[in-house]
Amino acid sequence: MIIIDWLQINCYSKNYIKNEWNKKYTLKKLDYQTRHFKTVQEIWHKQNIIATVVSDPHSKIINPNTLLIKFDNKFLYQKNIKWEVDTFLALNNLQLKSISRIDIAKDFNSFENNLNPEELISKFLSNEYCVKGKSQFKVIGNTNRKNTFEYLSFGSGTSNVVSYLYNKTKEMQAVKWKPYIFDTWKKNNLDLTKDIWRLEFRITGKAKSLIDSKTGDIESFSGTDILKEENIIKAFYANLKHYFAIVIKGNDTNKARWKTVKLFDKETPAILLKDLSEKVASNRSDKIFIKKLFSYGQEVIQENLDLYLKLEDCFKNFASSRGLSRWLTERVYS
Repeated sequence: MIIIDWLQINCYSKNYIKNEWNKKYTLKKLDYQTRHFKTVQEIWHKQNIIATVVSDPHSKIINPNTLLIKFDNKFLYQKNIKWEVDTFLALNNLQLKSISRIDIAKDFNSFENNLNPEELISKFLSNEYCVKGKSQFKVIGNTNRKNTFEYLSFGSGTSNVVSYLYNKTKEMQAVKWKPYIFDTWKKNNLDLTKDIWRLEFRITGKAKSLIDSKTGDIESFSGTDILKEENIIKAFYANLKHYFAIVIKGNDTNKARWKTVKLFDKETPAILLKDLSEKVASNRSDKIFIKKLFSYGQEVIQENLDLYLKLEDCFKNFASSRGLSRWLTERVYS
C-alpha cells in the first residue's frame, strides 16, 4: 500500500483575510504564532480536524493573502485524496500556488524474497549492502544481547528529498497509536501478527518531473495531479530508484555496476526522477546579473510588490540553477 502521509500547500485567498470560509467548516484560532506568520488556526468539519492553516505574514515582502495549509494526517488516508483536496480548495475559493511538502510512503511486512528490513539495515552497516550515490545517513537501534535496528534514513535536514525506513508498528506503539492507519493495514491485507515497516520519502523544495527512460516522455505534474493514485505510485517508485537504490557491494570500482537489490515485486524501473533545471557552472557574470536583479527589486518593492516577488523568484531560481543559493543568502541578502 502506497499513501500520502504529509501534505502542505501554499495558497492565495482574499476570502480568508475576510474570514469568509464555506459554512460547512469551523475555524478555531490557536494561541501562538509561527516564525513567519501571526495567525494559526485549525479547520474543522463536524468532529474532524481537516487542516491547520497559518496566515497574516510578519514580513511585508510576503503577499498578505498567502496561506500555508497542512492537512491533518487522518484526512490524508481517505480513498480519493485528490478529489477531497480539490473540493476543499474549490469550496473555499483557494488558489493553489505550490505543494511545499509531500511525504509518500509504502507500508509492508518485508521486502522482496522475504528480506527483513532490519536485516537490510544490518547488511548496510556491515558494508555488504550500499546505497547508490553519496548521502548522509542515520541509524537508530537498541543493544542488549544483540543489536537490533528499527530506523535508517538518507539525506539531511536541507535535502530536497529525505528517505526513511522505519518500523511503523513500534513507532506507533511508542508515540501514538492511530486506528485509521491500523484499519488501512487490515484493508490492504498486511500481516498484523508481524511488524509493519514503512519506507517514506519526504519531498520538499524544487519540483521534479518523471521521465520514461524507454520513450523519453516527460511527465510534469501541475496543481494537484500528483495526488492521483497512479501518480502517487509512479512518484514513489521514481524516488525509490533515485534515493533508496540498494546494491550489493562488488569488486568493480564503479558502484553503478553493482547488482541492485530488488525491494518490491511491482517496481517500475522505466520511470526516472529528473530535475529539469540541473545546475551548471557559475561565473562572475552570473553573480553580477543576480545582484542587478536584487538591486532593482529593492527599488520597486514599496511601489510594486507583485513585480518584486516575480523578480525574487527569477533571481532565486537562477541562483539555484548555478549552484549559488548559499552565496545569495550569505553575500546578497545579508
